[in-house]
Amino acid sequence: MANPIELKLFFDPITKQSFKVSISGAIDRIVSAIEMESMINTLGEELKTILSTTVSPKFENEPLVIVQQEYAGKNETEIVPNSVQHNVPAWTMFAMFFICIPLAGNIIREREDGSAFRLLTVPGSYLNVMLGKIFLYLMVNLVQFMLMLCVGLYILPLIGLPKLVIGNNYITLLCIALSSGLAATGFGLLIGTVANSQDQASLFGAVSVVILAALGGVWIPTFVMPETMRNISSISPLNWGLEAFYGVFLRGLGLGAIFIHLLKLVIFFLACIAGSFYYQTYRRMRS
Repeated sequence: MANPIELKLFFDPITKQSFKVSISGAIDRIVSAIEMESMINTLGEELKTILSTTVSPKFENEPLVIVQQEYAGKNETEIVPNSVQHNVPAWTMFAMFFICIPLAGNIIREREDGSAFRLLTVPGSYLNVMLGKIFLYLMVNLVQFMLMLCVGLYILPLIGLPKLVIGNNYITLLCIALSSGLAATGFGLLIGTVANSQDQASLFGAVSVVILAALGGVWIPTFVMPETMRNISSISPLNWGLEAFYGVFLRGLGLGAIFIHLLKLVIFFLACIAGSFYYQTYRRMRS
């Protein structure tokens, strides 16, 4: 019996275990196919000698089962996930929530120069003032959303990256953008109402958005996180918007399938508005 051939695989010490298992499994399958082909050839030569023929018997060595991989979706088009389809919605959510810094700064400046007091003398409640600010900054967020889509569709392909595939659910995309924009502006309004200075608002806003982005899968996709981190990421509003974008871009889902994520964003927005309104009322009563 011939000595077996020894095949050594060298891996970098920091290589992920999943990658090593995938490579080892692929090589095992290739080696098994080579061994099977060698056994069939040897068997054919032996049968040729036993039967005293000059022609070796032929054996079928074709695979009985062929495995094909396809991505599941509700439409006929196959959308393959890539870096662009993660980064475009991820950084769109990050940019939307970062608007909390200029929004909070605007609220504090109005409070410092007396504009906020003059606004309170106008007939109506403070809620009307908040809704006006929300509408303005929501429009800014929608413009950011459109610009990021244009980057994914037209700019990134120019530097060799895949083109962003957005599907045909334009109404669903608009609903995601509106819900995410409302959540982001509501968060900024709450920070601006609670903070006492611009430095305080900018510092807390920047740190909180970065933490929510890290937890929500903006920098590292949640599917490569440990299970504990995946559970924690579900508390981040950026993750809710990101999962909604994934549903449209990668799975071709409609509004009904991602409604739960949009509902979470709207509830977060309403909670921020309620917190801002009642804190402002409490501050006025104290003063």
